[in-house]
Amino acid sequence: MKKNEDYHFIGLSADIKKAGVFVKDHLVVYYAEGRFYCFSKQCPHLPEVGDLSIGAFCPINKTVKCPAHAVTYCLNTGIPVREAHRRLGSLDLYEPIELEGNLFIKI
Repeated sequence: MKKNEDYHFIGLSADIKKAGVFVKDHLVVYYAEGRFYCFSKQCPHLPEVGDLSIGAFCPINKTVKCPAHAVTYCLNTGIPVREAHRRLGSLDLYEPIELEGNLFIKI
């Protein structure tokens, strides 16, 4: 981690790995297949009803699907998978950093 960058503590890496999914503030962290995925809890389309922490997460395709709108977002880019949904906006993604048993995100 660089000194001039801001990081936000998420939690203990072991706890998040064990849980598989972890929610803190407005963030969701999934752990699957040896990797952390961190993104905004709110669907960018309608944040007040689209709770992505209860969405369908697919580690194989690296996607999450909004339970309210059925919009599926790519967790590598944040962009909706379907072309027709791209006008709805992109999902905010965060870079997870594991350091000395702790998980942080770069903000």
